[in-house]
Amino acid sequence: MKSLFVLWSLLLTLPLAAHDSWVEINTVRTEKNQPVYASLMLGNHGNDHRDFKLASKLPLEGTTLALVSPHGRTRDLKSSLIDNGLAEKEGFLSVQITPRQAGPHTVLHTFEAIMHYAPKRVIRSGKAFFVAEQPGAPADDGPWFARAYGDPLEMVPLSDPVRLETGDTFRVRLLYKGQPLADTVVSCIPRGVVLKGEFDRAYEARTDANGDAAFTLRKPNFYLIVAHQGAPEETGEGYSDGTAYAATMTLQVRARSR
Repeated sequence: MKSLFVLWSLLLTLPLAAHDSWVEINTVRTEKNQPVYASLMLGNHGNDHRDFKLASKLPLEGTTLALVSPHGRTRDLKSSLIDNGLAEKEGFLSVQITPRQAGPHTVLHTFEAIMHYAPKRVIRSGKAFFVAEQPGAPADDGPWFARAYGDPLEMVPLSDPVRLETGDTFRVRLLYKGQPLADTVVSCIPRGVVLKGEFDRAYEARTDANGDAAFTLRKPNFYLIVAHQGAPEETGEGYSDGTAYAATMTLQVRARSR
C-alpha cells in the first residue's frame, strides 16, 4: 500500500517537471479601457514537447506574472489570478487586464521549482503581447518588443508580435544567460497541428550564430513558440540531476487583409 501511495504521489507531481508553461492572450489588438484576458497554461509534453495540449495546472508557488505598460512600468498580476478549475490540478489560471494607456503591452511569466523526485530544478519563462489602440494616439515608438528581461533562457522577438498576418516571417532571438544561443531547436507550433518526426522543417528551426530563428506563418492560427536548454552540471541541494530551462512565447496570426 505504501509503494502505491508513493507511485501515485509521483504521478501527481510529474507534470510540473515534464511540461512547459505559457501565457495565452485572448486578443492581441484591443482598444484602450477594454478588457483583455491573460491565461497561464501548463502542458506541451506529448510528441517531444510539441503538442500544445494542456495537462494539470500551474501551481502559484514559484510562479510570477506581470504586465509591462507602454511606458515601461511593471505591475504584478499574480495576486489577481482567478482559478478556472474545479479541482486542484484541473483547468487553468487567468487574469483580466484593463489597459488604461494606449500602446503596446507585454505579459511576462516565470516559474521555478525543484522537483525532488527527479531530482531536478526547472526554470521557465514565457511572454505574450498585445496592443491597446486609440484613435489619434502616436504610433509605437521603435521596436518596443525587442527587449530582454534577463531570464536565464529567454526569447526576444525581432518582428512585431501583435500585427502578424498570414505569409509574414516572424523572427525571434534565443538568449541563454544573456548571450545568443546558437544551434538550438526552436519549435513554432500551430494549435491543432501535429509536428512530424524528430525535426519538422515546416515548423522548427535551429538558431544561427546570433541565436536567431525565423518562421513563415502560413495560416491564421494561435502559435506556441518553445525552446529548451539543459544544464546537467548545474546541481545543488535537492537537484542532483541538474537544471532544465524552457522559454515560451505565444502569437496570434490573422488572415491577410485584402
